[in-house]
Amino acid sequence: MTLERMKCVAGCKVFTGDEIQHHKDCPYYPESRSKMYDDLLATVEESEKLQIESTKIMHVLDNKIISLTDRLTAEQEKYKEAEKQWMLQWQEEGEAYKAGYDDGLKENANK
Repeated sequence: MTLERMKCVAGCKVFTGDEIQHHKDCPYYPESRSKMYDDLLATVEESEKLQIESTKIMHVLDNKIISLTDRLTAEQEKYKEAEKQWMLQWQEEGEAYKAGYDDGLKENANK
């Protein structure tokens, strides 16, 4: 048994080739590959949680974009309809004005 192994705590595991998986209470744990591996697992778990949160946020944003696009489309349709009404009214007023102008010219010509 190596000197290092004698200082390990219960819960440390020795594998073939004298590789040791140190327990978190072991004095060697902070500088061990076991800690590096545990940190890596924690990072992967955090990354997966962040990915899930990111996906949720993307769905919310997608729904908001769809909602805003629908509202914009509705407003554009209202604007187009108002523009058509204005053009019809302008055309009618122009025709009425022209008809009155033409009538005035005819009266002046008859005098």
